[in-house]
Amino acid sequence: MDPLTHSLSGIIGANIIKKKWKRDGVKYAYLFFLGSILPDIDYVSRFFGTAYYLRYHRGITHSFVFALIFSLSVSRIIQKLRKDWTFSKGASVLFLGIVCHIYLDLITSFGTEILLPLSRERFHLDWVFVIDPIFTISLLIGCMITMIFKRFEKALVLLVILYPLCCGFVKHEVVERTVYLKSETTVTILPEFLAPYFWKAVYDKGGYLEIRRISVFGPNSGSNTLRYCKANIKELAKASERFSDLKILLRFYRFPVVLQEKGRNGMSVIADARFITTWRRSEKTLRVPFLFVVYRNNLGQLVDAKFL
Repeated sequence: MDPLTHSLSGIIGANIIKKKWKRDGVKYAYLFFLGSILPDIDYVSRFFGTAYYLRYHRGITHSFVFALIFSLSVSRIIQKLRKDWTFSKGASVLFLGIVCHIYLDLITSFGTEILLPLSRERFHLDWVFVIDPIFTISLLIGCMITMIFKRFEKALVLLVILYPLCCGFVKHEVVERTVYLKSETTVTILPEFLAPYFWKAVYDKGGYLEIRRISVFGPNSGSNTLRYCKANIKELAKASERFSDLKILLRFYRFPVVLQEKGRNGMSVIADARFITTWRRSEKTLRVPFLFVVYRNNLGQLVDAKFL
């Protein structure tokens, strides 16, 4: 999720802790808020380029192993510095704050390496779009209301937990309906901007992917359809030993497609269909994030491959 949503969830949790533990809870409330935003410290990898960002973002700082070890370590250090510090309270609060962050990232489509260092697999529930104005604005309004009416704080906690679950339920219904209608093809349902009302269906048609916006309002309310040829995964995998960026692409991309190709001996622009929104016209899809470029010589051989 975006930084604002993470911060709002941290504020909500911190307020609950302060209310529960009174004056003694203030210091632990700050720790929960810290945990709710801390994992995104790996965003600094963005300054070293797209390849570094895709390799390290939502990596070790978003894993449960890190959450446990870091929480125990920080709470022990604070306990040695402060006599009024309860180790178990501090560790549990910080751990819950980090887990809250992991949960809000896990529900998106980006992929989060929650099992590092045990596994580098990226997990994703595909329930919520990475920037969800409905969710964020609801939390923001809720936080403003609780400044006046304190008793609504617990309702906000339920909102943080239940809204993604409701989106997951809606997705399940959309999957059931879509698979029934298109049983002859493989279909993957991803959250689109303004989910849970709009979703993105990725149809595997063999040599190409068809991306279609679908809606909960009816079969004809989602009309925009895009078609792209699949990228040659075998060719890219074979060349990955020579170009390190290709290794990152193969591990991160879920639906590699060719957006633009200038002949057999020219340049090919590759993207992940996850990040191609159906709200854009097809001629503007080159603005999607995490684009990859492959260059070929006159013989059609790969001579360079890198992220833009």
